[in-house]
Amino acid sequence: MTDVRLTATNPEDASVVPVACNAKGELKLEEPISFDGNLDGDLTVSGAITSAQYINAGGQPNTSETYGVELEPEGRIDVRREASGDITFASFPKTSVTPSFFVRGDGSFESASSFYCTDKKVGFTADGELLFFSRGVRYRAVFQGGNVMAEEYSIGRQAEEGKK
Repeated sequence: MTDVRLTATNPEDASVVPVACNAKGELKLEEPISFDGNLDGDLTVSGAITSAQYINAGGQPNTSETYGVELEPEGRIDVRREASGDITFASFPKTSVTPSFFVRGDGSFESASSFYCTDKKVGFTADGELLFFSRGVRYRAVFQGGNVMAEEYSIGRQAEEGKK
């Protein structure tokens, strides 16, 4: 039988390199890297990380650990901080180091601009005004003579007042 060797061209420098084959002539492929154990030091991954189980950083949040983050395979994120008033979630604009929105462990939240919930049916403007809908009409809460009154407040009117 004639000796035949399989080669390939390296796309980086156009050099010819041998291709590994087994005794049957099948290509030998690199096995995926598998690791089970502890790693001491930093780890940098340039590709995606896939896990069929939980991913934890620090202690497990559902125990008495002081700190911890857990990503569950079902899609839930659990976070525990030492004090209930500590920020547990923060959202940062692309070019800022200041969060535009954050939630604390005690359930309170802060927003740098308007905040709405339930499909903009109720919320607060950046100025702290309460806005809400009732029977398809948009209102804002105003104080008048020591009472809280509902004043009709259209988006157009809010835009006009914002220009002043």
